[in-house]
Parts: sequence; structure tokens; C-alpha cells
Amino acid sequence: MPGKRTTIIFGKISFISFFFLFHFYGINAQSITPYVISSSAGVASNAQIELNSNPGELISSTLSSNGITFTQGFLQPEIYTVGIPELNPINLYVFPNPFSDSFTMRIEGSDEALEVKLYSLSGQIVFQSKLNTGVNLYQPDLPALNSGYYFLNILGVNSGRTYQFKLVKL
Repeated sequence: MPGKRTTIIFGKISFISFFFLFHFYGINAQSITPYVISSSAGVASNAQIELNSNPGELISSTLSSNGITFTQGFLQPEIYTVGIPELNPINLYVFPNPFSDSFTMRIEGSDEALEVKLYSLSGQIVFQSKLNTGVNLYQPDLPALNSGYYFLNILGVNSGRTYQFKLVKL
């Protein structure tokens, strides 16, 4: 029986020490100030005070006195997104890429003249041309180009829309 009595006493001592250990650490632990992030607007009131909350209000401080709690915060501004629909989108396809001698442009939905410029990697214009409206396929008559990287810039003459492609010459 002495073995059982020792185990019970040791069990009570470890439970008591475990309780006091966490109790004292709990007193010195960090505390978190409560805050509210509301997903919708609301109004709370009593006979003396009315509190309005709005979406996006972030709590910055809380004041309490005589059983009354006042929370002050700030509101995030409303964000409006304005979009301008593109009236006549143009679909441009350039193939093959990489190209060996020349490439082809397929133009869909264009109702304006286009200006085509091909730039070298150093920014020098190596080819330019102007396309009239109604052109669906265009294969530019390119000068002899060195192998390397080129930038194709297509500008809508009336709209100012710009389309850019990166091309590789083999």
C-alpha cells in the first residue's frame, strides 16, 4: 500500500503545482484588447447615447467611464471603380513566332487605319508601314534582318490604341 499512497500524494502535488504555475503565468500574460470589425452598418442606442457603425470602420481606441464604453475609430473611404468599355476591340494575331524570313498579322474587328512599326532591341525602327481599314491579313515585306529580338508596335491611327508584340527572328 505504500506505493499507492505515494502516487496519490505525488499526483495531488503535481496537480496543485500545475494549477499554480499556470495561474501565476496567466496573471502576467499578455492581454488582447477587443475590437470589432463589422460587416454591415448598424445603429445601437439607449435613452442617452446613439452609436452608428459603418462598413469599413476600424477601431483605434476604446474609452470607458462609469459603465459607459465609447469606441472611436476611422472610416475607410469608399472605392469606386470606373471602367470605360472598349467600343470596337481589335483582335490581333502575329505568327509564326519565332519567324525565319517574315511573319503574318491577322487583324479582326479593325475599323480604322493601323500604323505598324518594327523596332530592334536597341530601339531603332527597322520597318514601318501604314495599313488601311478592312485589311484582314498582312505579311510585311521586311528588309534583311539579323537574328535577334524585335518589338512590333501597332497603333490605331484614330483611336490611339497601341498593341505590342515581342518577336524573335531566327
